[in-house]
Amino acid sequence: MASPHTPLIGPDALHARVDAMGDELSARFGGGPITTVSLLSGAVFFTADLLRRMPEVRVDMRFLRASSYRGTTRGEIKVRDDQLDPAVITDHRVLIIDDILDSGQTLHAVARRIRDMAPAGVEAAVLLHKRGAQRAEFALDLDALHVGFEIDDEFVIGYGLDYDGRYRNLDHIAVYNGESTR
Repeated sequence: MASPHTPLIGPDALHARVDAMGDELSARFGGGPITTVSLLSGAVFFTADLLRRMPEVRVDMRFLRASSYRGTTRGEIKVRDDQLDPAVITDHRVLIIDDILDSGQTLHAVARRIRDMAPAGVEAAVLLHKRGAQRAEFALDLDALHVGFEIDDEFVIGYGLDYDGRYRNLDHIAVYNGESTR
């Protein structure tokens, strides 16, 4: 039976980097307050682990559903921002949390919607950044970008990232090789 994935980043390396990012962001934001906007569903594991490592920062946690993939193919960006209350965005520092910065289209669309609500600042924390995958025409419109790992332009799964809803629960990041021949 062929494995549907090849391990790329193990659980120990993931947790060590998320710990370090939590320390870096805690120092940057001090005691807060900040509003975090976590992109569902891929960033759930990363968000939970990251924010638990920032206990001294006052956080107002929000979630937003954004998607652009069907299987391994990029498609139209769909953003559901009905959970974004301007009262927690306007004049507040905002940290967008996402699993992966791929083409940049999703993060661009979300940052633009948040900027329309006049925040004090907009930053983003992404677990993974695919080298060379960003489209030049998309400016991310961020004050700062915090990156966990740089990876090659491959389709990855695990730790929240999925293939059609599967493999999110892997405790590591892996390159997706296709369905097993089981």
